[in-house]
Amino acid sequence: VSPIKPIIVLKAGRAERALGAIRSHTGSLAGSDAVVDAALEQCGVIRAPTFIELFDWAVALAELPLPKGENVVIVTNGGGAGVMATDAAEAYGVKLMDIPPDLAERLRRYMPPFGSTLNPVDLTGMATKEWYKGAILELLKDDRVHAIAVLYCHTAVTHPREIADAILEARREAGVEKPIVASLIGGEECLNEIERLTSEGVPSYESPEKAMAALGALFRYKRLRDKLLRPRTYPEVKADVELARSVIEKALSEGRSALTPLEAAQVAKAYGIPVLEKRLTKTPEEAVKAAEEVGYPVVLEVESPQVIHKTEVGGIILDLKSGEEVAEAFRRIVENVKSRVPEAEIKGVIVRRMAPKGVEVLIGMHRDPFFGPVIAFGSGGVLVELIRDVTFRVAPISLEEAREMVESTRIYRVLRGFRDQPECDVEAVVDVLLRVSRLAMDLPEVSDVDINPFFVYEKGRGGMAIDVKILLRKA
Repeated sequence: VSPIKPIIVLKAGRAERALGAIRSHTGSLAGSDAVVDAALEQCGVIRAPTFIELFDWAVALAELPLPKGENVVIVTNGGGAGVMATDAAEAYGVKLMDIPPDLAERLRRYMPPFGSTLNPVDLTGMATKEWYKGAILELLKDDRVHAIAVLYCHTAVTHPREIADAILEARREAGVEKPIVASLIGGEECLNEIERLTSEGVPSYESPEKAMAALGALFRYKRLRDKLLRPRTYPEVKADVELARSVIEKALSEGRSALTPLEAAQVAKAYGIPVLEKRLTKTPEEAVKAAEEVGYPVVLEVESPQVIHKTEVGGIILDLKSGEEVAEAFRRIVENVKSRVPEAEIKGVIVRRMAPKGVEVLIGMHRDPFFGPVIAFGSGGVLVELIRDVTFRVAPISLEEAREMVESTRIYRVLRGFRDQPECDVEAVVDVLLRVSRLAMDLPEVSDVDINPFFVYEKGRGGMAIDVKILLRKA
């Protein structure tokens, strides 16, 4: 429906009070409100924060034509109102155009010598009805201008009725379909003209911020609509679904709600997600032998269904370079887990090669009770909840949505090659996002997937899932 008719939603409940009890990084990041925002955006629906914006934006979306581009010009008779509108424009995603020299020259006719043809165009407090009308006509006739915001502060020079007349006459004489919003700042006389302009198809408001917010809603809807109308690609993802399902069914039959690290790596590998080879060892001697076979330096981590976050209980030790260090690390891990998680069943200690360092990202999935599986991407590492650089999409996701997820995060600047750092293999990240999306659709018993960190290497070298957690539920 949303590509044809704009939809605005007001949903209360942004506060998150229960996230501390969630066991996965992805789950704690994907609070219900973040998921709502992601789902609405995918559907082309705009979310209003309050009742005031709901009705303000509804008027704008009902009355105004969709803009043909992104260039907006503000016309004002007061510098203060112009600055307020400029701040609001940035906050609401409204892009103010740089006035071309030829247009600036034409606008110069409608202001005193100390007026400004920058954007906002400041006609000054001396502005008359004729100046307003002339400037608005120039902007309406110029195809490079896609929308106009008219601001007016009540002065002794002009009556609000004259400014409203100027807007309506200019629109009628120009004969073009172009969005115009207005803000008339003053008392009862301004309020009367706000009502008249709005009834004539020019949404008008008491403050510059409200006018720019309404214009921002229009542009947001236009961008979402354009995205919805573009074709989407869903590449084929090959997977050994039966192998993955057998691992999960075994864990559920044992009454477990999480896979062990080895089992999680098996499921990830079944979906073509690159994971490091892992060896399960039962004694310090076996661990030393495995370390010598995979090659130093190595990492040791506990294999236990009850230990979800190994770092927090001393269940993982990195960068071990000798047999003596490996044997000692084995004993320390077992002691740490026994003392901090007494109920844990320790099935052994995993030995794996220490992976080459890459850019750390998080790739995950959380199964929302209302929207179903939600895919996550963002900055990875132990501080994911603190940094909160993450974006979400409801599965199944397309190739275009996977790329959009990556590009909408702050970590993308690093992946793209920040300062003197080499560009990273973004397509490897996109590929894993699509594989996690397929996993989420195939395996309803999986409630959460955490791949954190996933190391991203230089362009062409791919990436590697360093730690994979998979939580389960009864479907």
